[in-house]
Amino acid sequence: MSIEKNVALLRKFVVNEYEPPRSALTGALDAAGAVISDPTIDRNGVIAPTNFIFVRVRDRETAVFNRRVRTDISNVPVKIAYHRQHQRDEVVGTNDIDADFAFGTALTWVSSPTVTGGLDRSIVDARRLGPGRIYEDKHTLLNILALPFLYTDTDGNEKDWSSSAGVSLTGSVPAANTHILVRVALNPDPDSPVLVATAGTAKDDMKPFDLPAEALDITIDSSYISLGVVRLMNGDDSRTERIPDDGTDRFTDLRHLAADSPRSVNILNTRPEPVTGTKIIASGQSALWGSPVTVTGSFTISGQLKVA
Repeated sequence: MSIEKNVALLRKFVVNEYEPPRSALTGALDAAGAVISDPTIDRNGVIAPTNFIFVRVRDRETAVFNRRVRTDISNVPVKIAYHRQHQRDEVVGTNDIDADFAFGTALTWVSSPTVTGGLDRSIVDARRLGPGRIYEDKHTLLNILALPFLYTDTDGNEKDWSSSAGVSLTGSVPAANTHILVRVALNPDPDSPVLVATAGTAKDDMKPFDLPAEALDITIDSSYISLGVVRLMNGDDSRTERIPDDGTDRFTDLRHLAADSPRSVNILNTRPEPVTGTKIIASGQSALWGSPVTVTGSFTISGQLKVA
């Protein structure tokens, strides 16, 4: 039996019909390097076949099968994957994290058909949690920012991080044929909180990092609040988008390290809003106030009141 037939039989019995997905952006570039607004047309005016669009994977442009995103808008962050049975690359959906940054509440607008509500039973990746998540400024890996979050400073006071100031990774770009991890954290100084970046040791770019273990080997001050780690590659510059050659994510989340720390990042909750007027708590329900409660008027308790 030929190798080709063996491969065909193997593909026939593989349970997962898609190979691992890769990150891409819809739309080709014109001769000047600008994104063409119609993702079904390339720089030479060639129209993609029916149900195909052009996407960019790093510096490569290719036409892929698509029935997941709209064809009248470009620069949509998507995931593409090779379909073993169809033997072609296909758009399998939007790249939720990147698309959320790009479109926000309009994310469902770029999907085709439009994503509807319902109960999602999938496990939520840590990168889907907003508060404290690190991200690149204007799609360059060399300036990292963090989304707003609550934290406790070194004096024990609860603070809001809502600064637009980032931290530069320019000095951490590794030498040729290597890549490196850069650990990003918040210095929770009471007077001058700031994001800090600490680089690890570069290694051969053919040798993958063991994450998050190798990220934790990067020593930072014990008072710092870990937010995440960024993998930099040789050649990264101010134009580098975060879609790497191998299709993997450049970011690894480290916010879970603050869970047992007195100086922690609150990645699940936002600051409680003040409660005014009448507050009725139904039977079997509970309420939590994150700040002192001032009661004016009557205060009736039927059940338990716990004061922390």
